[in-house]
Amino acid sequence: MAVSEVLAELPGDDPLTNYPPRPAHFDASSLWSYQVSEGCDQPRAQLFRFSDAGRYLYAWVVAGARADEADVRRAEDVLDGMRFSRLTP
Repeated sequence: MAVSEVLAELPGDDPLTNYPPRPAHFDASSLWSYQVSEGCDQPRAQLFRFSDAGRYLYAWVVAGARADEADVRRAEDVLDGMRFSRLTP
């Protein structure tokens, strides 16, 4: 699992459309193969784009071939427990 921040100034990126408000619960039950076509060889992945605390974020949940449902639930719990603060200039 990885979480990254996106700068709102990226050309062609509409943060209001592409980064909805953070969900009440991250549901990674829709992991599927080949969601990522570049730079990722993992068999199952799911991308979450969301906004929180005025920030534009995305999180990948990637499960290897031996990951089971409990592993996926732990990843959801980690995402659910993360808290983000506003950046101050």
